[in-house]
Amino acid sequence: MIETRIGYISAYNETKKTYRVNFPKLGYVSGEILAVNNQSFEIDTQVLCLYSAEGDGFILGKIGA
Repeated sequence: MIETRIGYISAYNETKKTYRVNFPKLGYVSGEILAVNNQSFEIDTQVLCLYSAEGDGFILGKIGA
C-alpha cells in the first residue's frame, strides 16, 4: 500500500542531501528522506511525501505557492 502524507520541512542534511519532515497531524518527524528530482526546500516549507508499505519515503514536492 502506498500512502501520501503532508508535512513541513524541519531539517536538511547538506552532506547527504536529505530532509527530515515534521508531520504534526501524525505527531512525529520522519527519518532522513530524499526529494524527487533533487528539488530543494527551505525549512518550514509544506511538502507532499509518498511512503511505500515498507516505510521508504520520498518528498514529491512543495504544496501551495
